Amino acid sequence: MSKHELTAQIAHEIYVQRGHAPGRHREDWLAAESIVALCLVFAQALVEAEEARRETAPPRSTESLKSLTPEPSLEERALALLTAAASQFGRAGVAKKLGYKSTSSVGPYLRGQRTIGAKLAERIVANLAPQRAAPQRAAPQRAAPQRAARRAA
Repeated sequence: MSKHELTAQIAHEIYVQRGHAPGRHREDWLAAESIVALCLVFAQALVEAEEARRETAPPRSTESLKSLTPEPSLEERALALLTAAASQFGRAGVAKKLGYKSTSSVGPYLRGQRTIGAKLAERIVANLAPQRAAPQRAAPQRAAPQRAARRAA
């Protein structure tokens, strides 16, 4: 859109806002020109400020970008775990893992009818968070030769 078209559009809007009163088209046009000029000056100042910021700001690393992303709260993490576990194990499985006797205890949280408190969030995280598998120790190698010797005898 050209500067002239924008000025004409704003002048028409001023005319409409005045209730379509005739005889003031020159005044409307001058006001529209002032608005367009002010907007152009403001836009130019924004562009210059952004260019100056880019020149002086150090480049952001991925670590600094991670710090801008807020960590989810314990309650948000618990709700995400609860939702994932419900889709994987069903409500009955989740209720059982949390120590509830029925699924009616889990449903209101999944539907957002109840908020998860700090105690329940800790319980959910403790019971539903994926556990890291402990490294398994290798079975002793000497058992196999002893079995072979017994079979031979």
